[in-house]
Amino acid sequence: MRTAVTTLMLAMLLPAGAVFAHDHHVNIGSCEVREPLEWGARHDLARARFAILTEDQAVTLILTQDLVVVQLSDRTFHKLDREIAREKDEDGDVGVIADAIKGAILGSVRALLDHSLECPVADLRDVRYRDGRLILITEDGDRIFEDLNINDHEVLEGFSERDALAFVREFHRVRERSR
Repeated sequence: MRTAVTTLMLAMLLPAGAVFAHDHHVNIGSCEVREPLEWGARHDLARARFAILTEDQAVTLILTQDLVVVQLSDRTFHKLDREIAREKDEDGDVGVIADAIKGAILGSVRALLDHSLECPVADLRDVRYRDGRLILITEDGDRIFEDLNINDHEVLEGFSERDALAFVREFHRVRERSR
């Protein structure tokens, strides 16, 4: 327990964008969260127009009528949620203040993980699949979701070719209808 709490306390001191929960590592690296990217609420897959999972099933890429969204998969999120709840419930002789700090940190980590990173479809010029990687290009010519890592794997390289190409086709359908 102390190792996990120490790890989580250190995570709070890390630059925004790096989060650890036990053996899970979420890092947005040099992927700046700036326009057109925004943090948003988690999306319900039942309401998505199209969604694909990375091959390790850790991350979901979602397409709605208006947004392209990256978030932890439901499976990964629920697993982390259970681990955080287990940590909160774990007894220890650390004292009232330490328990309060632990609860605050675990609650903050959970709240951070319960979000998505999203970009409006209208702000994207193109989505392509090249050399085993999805490429999302904004109207300004910038690439988004670059260097987004989950468990030390680049998210945009984590999709099967079949799924990635299907996502590209569906994005272009949505884009054409919105014009």
